[in-house]
Amino acid sequence: MGCLFSKQDKKGTSFKDSLKKKISQSKKQAAEIRVKTQENNLNTSKYSFNLQVSKSLEREQLGSNLDLKINEQDGSVFKNYTLIDSRFKGCQNSLINYCIVSHNLTQSVRYIRQLNWDCLTKPAIVEYLQKKKLEHINLPEIYEIYSDPKNYYLIEDYCSGNTLSAYLRENGSVSEQKGIQIMYQMLTLFEYLHSQHLYHGELQLESFMFSDESQNPVLKLVDIEPLFSKTVYHKEGEQVYYYSPEFCKTRQKQKQCDIWAIGMIGYQLLTNYHPQKSGTQLTIQQITKNIIRGGMRLDCIDFERFSDNCKSFIRKLLTYESKQRISIQQALESTWIKQINNSQKTVEAFQQMRNVKKLKNINNVQACILLLMVNHFNSQQKLFFASIFNTFDTNRDQKISFDELQEAYRSLYPGQNYEEIIELFKKVDFDKNGFLDFHEFIIAAVDKASLLTNQHLLVTFKMIDKNHSGKISIDEILNICSLDYNCVKFNFDKTSKDQNNNMTFTQFKELMLSLL
Repeated sequence: MGCLFSKQDKKGTSFKDSLKKKISQSKKQAAEIRVKTQENNLNTSKYSFNLQVSKSLEREQLGSNLDLKINEQDGSVFKNYTLIDSRFKGCQNSLINYCIVSHNLTQSVRYIRQLNWDCLTKPAIVEYLQKKKLEHINLPEIYEIYSDPKNYYLIEDYCSGNTLSAYLRENGSVSEQKGIQIMYQMLTLFEYLHSQHLYHGELQLESFMFSDESQNPVLKLVDIEPLFSKTVYHKEGEQVYYYSPEFCKTRQKQKQCDIWAIGMIGYQLLTNYHPQKSGTQLTIQQITKNIIRGGMRLDCIDFERFSDNCKSFIRKLLTYESKQRISIQQALESTWIKQINNSQKTVEAFQQMRNVKKLKNINNVQACILLLMVNHFNSQQKLFFASIFNTFDTNRDQKISFDELQEAYRSLYPGQNYEEIIELFKKVDFDKNGFLDFHEFIIAAVDKASLLTNQHLLVTFKMIDKNHSGKISIDEILNICSLDYNCVKFNFDKTSKDQNNNMTFTQFKELMLSLL
């Protein structure tokens, strides 16, 4: 398959309006496909099997390894997706090779990221993702991987918002409070990435996009390929202006390089001005010499209108000597960043958590299916839950301890009885390890009544039923999640199946509706 993506200029009708129209048309076509799907004669015969397995197995496995798999599939990606637009969004981001598609069954709008390969060595990002998932609210979630003889295709989150550069062009500089919100998201993301020993080294405004066009969208790092390259990944251009002095000297990616780039982006967001740029057209060699020489002046008149804490914070990120530069952890503990107001999110979080009181017993198979359904039908709600989760996770270690939950509750409701928190924590901590991970949190908090509709269940059943037999096998469940075979078999055996250990749609529906 050749290149699917063109980068033609968009003229005439607004690209965003045109894209929204295409997405609407695609959803209509997908709805027609689903109607035909519903007409399939799904086998609903029932057989009852109930193998006796010790309760200790259920307790041991519950809540463990709930990760959904990123499956690699050979063949055309368009057997499951319909092309909406072969060009990147209106800002013409030259960093990323994307097209926009919708899932034929679920209508979910996604990006397809195209990666070239030589049939000998897989792209580094594919190698990494097959071993370990990258999970952070400020990264695009990757759902599937397809391959053909020339390319790999990553199916990932669709962002309808602007890049940071397009945002500046349309809105000018950001307010100080908006700057805190954006910088906080960048810093927490790179604290996570650096903990995974992943360094970018080529950050610029175009590296980031907003998830949507709402008032408080999530910032996403969409330019992720450089994280998996030890050398410069992109052809050198705009990103050179964000290089740190030590990177210009050594060309080695390290934590301090990303911290410097975040500082440059922050300064540019606040002032709509880049201190390394002038009216004179410079070569890449001249730009790097200027950076190495140092003496960069942060004297834009617009910068002076910000608070002393703000100006001090940016200057610490842009300290010339890398050893004296502030660390990400120090930046997150700074007075300026700590002004971010999460009190309303915390209130919303506890309101959401109180719904957990009604949570019924849930097994791992049900949990993985719920995660799959949330990805396809409730992606916006998932972003909301992620922001709530991060509000509780005060030490940013990707899990919530009982102490963190209790401290948040104490700050909002001083003097209140903490028995409610103990009850909530016990209900959501499925694996009883003393922490809540994001999967446990979302499984507990998601609105199951709106998620487990007949339409959603039927589409989900068809997605899992890869061989289109009208039944789901244990292997097909294992194909979507990282559970142990015995764990899946144990939970499968408690549900009525046919003689061949398969589950029909009626049985699948009964399994999931038992959570209501």
